[in-house]
Amino acid sequence: MPAAVLPPSGPLPAGSRMPLAPNPLFVGRGEELLQMARALRGGDATVGFGQIVASTGLGGLGKTQLAVELVHRYGRFFAGGVFWLSFASADEIPLQVAACAGSGAAGLEADLSGRPLEERVKLVMGAWQSPVPRLLVFDNCEEESLLQRWRPSSGGCRVLVTSRRSRWSPTLGVTALPLGLLPRPDSIELLRRYLPGLAAADRRLDAIAGKLGDLPLALHLAGRYLLAYRAEVSLDDYLAELEQPALVRHASLLGEGLDDSPSPTHHVQSLAQTFALCLGRLDQEREVDRVAIALLARMACLAPGEPVPRELLARTLEEVEPRRRADGLRRLSDVGLVEEGEGWIRLHRLIVQFVRHQSLDPMAQPAVDHALTRCGRDAVEDRLTGTALAAVIPHLVAVAGSDTGDGRRAADLCFAAGLALRSAGDFSAATLWYERTVALREKVLGSDHPETARAMNELGTMLWARGELHAARPLLERALAIRERALGPDHSDTTADLNNLALLYRDQGESAAARRLFERALDIRERVLGPEHPYTARSLYNLALVHLDQGELVTARPLFERALDIRERVVGPDHPQTAYSLHGLALLQQARGELDAARRLFERALDIRERVLGPDHHTTAVSLHNLALLYRDQGELAAARRLFERALAIRERVLVPNHPQTVATRRALAELAGRPDA
Repeated sequence: MPAAVLPPSGPLPAGSRMPLAPNPLFVGRGEELLQMARALRGGDATVGFGQIVASTGLGGLGKTQLAVELVHRYGRFFAGGVFWLSFASADEIPLQVAACAGSGAAGLEADLSGRPLEERVKLVMGAWQSPVPRLLVFDNCEEESLLQRWRPSSGGCRVLVTSRRSRWSPTLGVTALPLGLLPRPDSIELLRRYLPGLAAADRRLDAIAGKLGDLPLALHLAGRYLLAYRAEVSLDDYLAELEQPALVRHASLLGEGLDDSPSPTHHVQSLAQTFALCLGRLDQEREVDRVAIALLARMACLAPGEPVPRELLARTLEEVEPRRRADGLRRLSDVGLVEEGEGWIRLHRLIVQFVRHQSLDPMAQPAVDHALTRCGRDAVEDRLTGTALAAVIPHLVAVAGSDTGDGRRAADLCFAAGLALRSAGDFSAATLWYERTVALREKVLGSDHPETARAMNELGTMLWARGELHAARPLLERALAIRERALGPDHSDTTADLNNLALLYRDQGESAAARRLFERALDIRERVLGPEHPYTARSLYNLALVHLDQGELVTARPLFERALDIRERVVGPDHPQTAYSLHGLALLQQARGELDAARRLFERALDIRERVLGPDHHTTAVSLHNLALLYRDQGELAAARRLFERALAIRERVLVPNHPQTVATRRALAELAGRPDA
């Protein structure tokens, strides 16, 4: 039984029961076929008892068609024959097993038709326990109890299962092989099997495959539709029709144009009907299925086709105990509606559209909006960072960009998107979302509302971070004036405006003005929030920077040290805010000429930022640049060059080309290259 190179199709052994012929339109899947062959063969080249292989995945992936292809390529290597049984109806399985006795197929007498059904089934099952190698195919086997009941308990049979169920009890000994979507070139080739006059490079084929998410059933239905109506519907027309919101209800995906054309697998030829069969296996009367439906409804509110982090999904249904959520996800996997990976779950984009039109749970969208808004807050507070933040951003952007019909909720989502993108270092995108937030809040809440001011403050901060100081200043000053009037001069929310405006003043060289604002913010935070609050530590750190700028090293040191002590105790030694304090204290040590002590602090801050925020984060670039300066001063020019180059690559990507930080790194690198000892 070859498992290195695919054998061609060949005749099946005499007496095999195989109702499905090879499909001439079958494309790709070569590696999947070889993987299945290797799994069926097991550890040696001979067929023997013990292998149960399951091809698993969503409805519409072509699991049955893959099994058909395997049977016709590999069936001849099973001397005892191939026996195909549909497990779609449990009641009909005994009839199909009994039918395997005909024509001497199971090594039994040719005609057992006169025997009772139960006796025929018993005889076939007994024959399957002989050492003769056979391949049994259990198509659409969704229940573990059915596999347990009908698999041979000994003998030479191998069992190939097709199923939407991805998880199987370890006691069954199933090797599950998840089937994925078609690679794009294979999707295009499948469409061309119906439309052979089109070139593989035709961009319209690529666009159709993209709209249909490379799902084989959808591609098959689209190809049949375009073939049936080739004189009436052009590819351009079809692409335009695929833009409709209820895509899964398009005539092509409902099977229009197929007439009485046979299905190559005898399965349902409608995408909506296929998905409905999966959803129909969930019973609202069962608690676990109600949880599954709630989770499904929430996933359908997120970005179509994108992996959903388990932690994000959990946030949308926190009122349900974690183990019950896990049970619900298992049910969704069992019925073939979701794809699971390490730490994520995904709905195919067409299933998303199908579920959205089922109105499963009116609370799903508000729950998702609330969870995503919290993610934005967590991002700016460095509670959501790195790869976890990157996995949430596509969903936040997709939901924020949709029409919610609720202006205030839309503004909150746009603001959260800005916070998340800013924290991830995408300043350009964050600026656009902040601009949208300001416009929405001015429209819904008014120009002088504190929440409008908060959005102005963030927009001004973003413009400042991008180096657009003159555009940022009036926004920050206006935001402070609004909040002072609305909330009072000593409100804790006002301190955010004081802090950000002071940072801008510092960058513009107005150290005295910056110092007054930092001192005022620190006084309010110590009185209102307390001396140990992380925001108090932030004010201490910022005030220390101004002292450092003004050459007051003695007074700067206790401020830096106090801020570091609070952050290490309150948020932890490996938190990004702690890295800020380490970095500031390193600047102080460097100014005092204590280069070895500064180096250790810079390196520790860089290590935290690389691990927690990522090697390409904009604050990582700050650490790289400053550590490179220290390496240069210590004569380690090659190491300094490498760090400058890394910092420059990050800054050129994240910041505008003429940003002062980018210019500073570019100049430092050029000066280093011009040194005779470099």
